[in-house]
Amino acid sequence: MSDTIEPVYALSEPKNKLGYVKIKVHLKGLEVSSIENAFSKAKAKNADVKITFGDSNFDLTVSPHLEDKKMNGVHYSLVIVKLPYEIDPNKSHFQVKNDWVRVFLKKKDVSISWEYEIRTGQIASTG
Repeated sequence: MSDTIEPVYALSEPKNKLGYVKIKVHLKGLEVSSIENAFSKAKAKNADVKITFGDSNFDLTVSPHLEDKKMNGVHYSLVIVKLPYEIDPNKSHFQVKNDWVRVFLKKKDVSISWEYEIRTGQIASTG
């Protein structure tokens, strides 16, 4: 029987990626199967990573493969039902790294800073 837990995550507005809010999601045991380069994105080797973006929400699920031993059968789910401002779902994306998924939310209005909402914890998940 597998458990589903909410992963540990942190938000920031990176200066090197203007117009985006970055969410680093820690997923112990997640492995990358290939190196990311200009032609292909890295994929998870031992889990299925799925994300759905809405205008003001997103849902990330990570399900380990049955044969995986590193993630100990733990399924991860991070659901943010109400972001403080709208995002562009078509330009939002994610990257898979060893032990991490990085989510990049493309702000619809790049002139608005999310710093206050991030600092005061106003971006919360359903967990």
